[in-house]
Amino acid sequence: MPVFKVNKCKDFTVMSNQHLRNKNLSLKSKGLLSLMLSLPADWDYTLKGLTFICKDGKDAVNTALHELEKEGYLKRNRLRSSSGQFGTIEYTIYEQPPKTDPQPDSPDPKPVFPNQASPILGNQPQLNKDKQNKEIKKEKREQIDAQVMRVDDYREWIKDNIDYEILVELYGKDRLDTIIELMLEVVVSDNPYCLIAKERLPREVVRSRMLKLNSEHIEYVFDQLNKTTSKVGNAKAYVLAALFNAPVNMDTQIQFEVNRDFPL
Repeated sequence: MPVFKVNKCKDFTVMSNQHLRNKNLSLKSKGLLSLMLSLPADWDYTLKGLTFICKDGKDAVNTALHELEKEGYLKRNRLRSSSGQFGTIEYTIYEQPPKTDPQPDSPDPKPVFPNQASPILGNQPQLNKDKQNKEIKKEKREQIDAQVMRVDDYREWIKDNIDYEILVELYGKDRLDTIIELMLEVVVSDNPYCLIAKERLPREVVRSRMLKLNSEHIEYVFDQLNKTTSKVGNAKAYVLAALFNAPVNMDTQIQFEVNRDFPL
């Protein structure tokens, strides 16, 4: 009689099929979530950590993470240290988006008509101005905290993109932080336009370019700055233009060198 041997995999992952059948998720997002569910709980779920084990680049992984976050499969929470400063990001991953209890529809308020009777004279209750002021101050603090959270998230995003820990050893913390803060200023600005080399460009275009710069682009910009011998009138505008144009200028320079070394 023939003998059949079955080779069973010992390393496997049991997970819900819910995300695999969710039509709102792209194949890329479904694959990334499946991968994350297969990893141990102490894995480095940062953009850099996930990119390390994926064939796709940081942009593709980051796009998938945002899609999963939008659909409720991923939550990111910025932790604070004991001193109150923002620290690492805590990732919470769900096989299925947590259900939220629907809020009951509130009945339409009945119209209130003013009393046409004669006004009652006397001491009328005054508004509690102190309470109102406290509520206004609390709302402003919450808005500031949200803004700080947004700025810190983008700062970490930029640092992660450019391999901050490596570049800081090459160029120094002060010099590199100056570049990052300049990029950050553009990214978080609410102004609809940004001035690049005396040209008004849509802010979203500039923001997108800044969030795609990597360590090679930053090294190229520093190299160009070191080679600059002419006097620069507006250093901030000059560096900003160098950052924005770095991807295009790098590609052009590489193509020029290829054509020079290997002429047709």
